[in-house]
Amino acid sequence: MPNVKPRYGGLLYRLNQSLRGYNPKVIIETWGRKGRFGLVPLQDNRIYWFACVNAKVKNSPLRNFTVQNLIKIFEGYHDPIPDILEQTSDNQLPQHDIYDLPPINRFVLGNIVLLGDSANAMTPNLGQRA
Repeated sequence: MPNVKPRYGGLLYRLNQSLRGYNPKVIIETWGRKGRFGLVPLQDNRIYWFACVNAKVKNSPLRNFTVQNLIKIFEGYHDPIPDILEQTSDNQLPQHDIYDLPPINRFVLGNIVLLGDSANAMTPNLGQRA
């Protein structure tokens, strides 16, 4: 839509990994003051997890985050979050800036109709067809 600008949503760390000692029937998304953490079980004892860290645009200290930094941010969050982070290595930790779009009032512009994520662009952790 015209005149809609993306909003910065923080930093996203996400990973698909094997995990020891995890109950595959547990799915979580936890919201806290410092960030959000989610977890979805996959096949073959693998999980997909994400950690969204609240940050300002181009926050350089967060650019070189390690797993220990994430452990500190998510300190005090419930199990199995600490264990998942402990089983992650720094070289596995991809980081992405995330953006969303503010809600729009119209989904039709001329002969164009916006559907799905194009009409409600959210941060990746929220836009998982939930």
